[in-house]
Amino acid sequence: MDIETSMTSVASESALSDTKTKTTSKLRDHICPPPPDKPDRDEVGRPFMYCKHCPSTPYGSVVATNFRGHLKKHGIFVETRQNTILATASDELVQLYNKLSITGQVEEVETKVLKKVLHREIIDEALVSLVVVRNLPFSLAEWPEFHTFCKTLNPQATSHLTTTHKTISTMIDTSWQIHKDIVRKKLQSAVSSFHLSLDIWTSPNRYLLLGICAHFVDQPDELRRKALLALRPVTGHSGEEQFTVLLSVL
Repeated sequence: MDIETSMTSVASESALSDTKTKTTSKLRDHICPPPPDKPDRDEVGRPFMYCKHCPSTPYGSVVATNFRGHLKKHGIFVETRQNTILATASDELVQLYNKLSITGQVEEVETKVLKKVLHREIIDEALVSLVVVRNLPFSLAEWPEFHTFCKTLNPQATSHLTTTHKTISTMIDTSWQIHKDIVRKKLQSAVSSFHLSLDIWTSPNRYLLLGICAHFVDQPDELRRKALLALRPVTGHSGEEQFTVLLSVL
């Protein structure tokens, strides 16, 4: 989607969302008084609209969009009118875009706008989270299809993405060090004692892993927190084996 289409679409959608008064005035031709056993307003005071075309029990709604949708079942189509102010703003945006096209500045403006919304640190962190949480191969960074997908979201995104699997490994290690330091600082500033919980999981490649979690109260909000301190391999489920691994972590 180019900038012209985007601007027109956004302005049109905004205008349609601001047409409740004008739309309701059209719907009045198809509204009947509330039946004796039906309320005339909802719990927040909005008036119900009841359909006069229903043969027995009238359909009722306080939402104009829902009521228009119901009228379609009777073969009645009530159109919405775009707000004049927003329609004018949309036209002015298109005219501005056309003016830039004539002066040859469109491509430059598009590039600046698309690059401005990109932040390498955020992109790297999101990529690390995607690979780690979804257990994806590091070679993801070398998939042409992945870069094609990112480019469809933002044509300038590829300049902020790595193309080597080795970089993914480095990014994960860097992210782990950063988050480990965050956990360390949280623990140092805790306002309570630490309570430990342990559990053993079996990994997909059949390794036994001992998870060690700390539970504590954080400052300044004094909220209860939980942090994974370690995920270490163990040779068995015995208490002695678990304590040996726990002691080294502590």
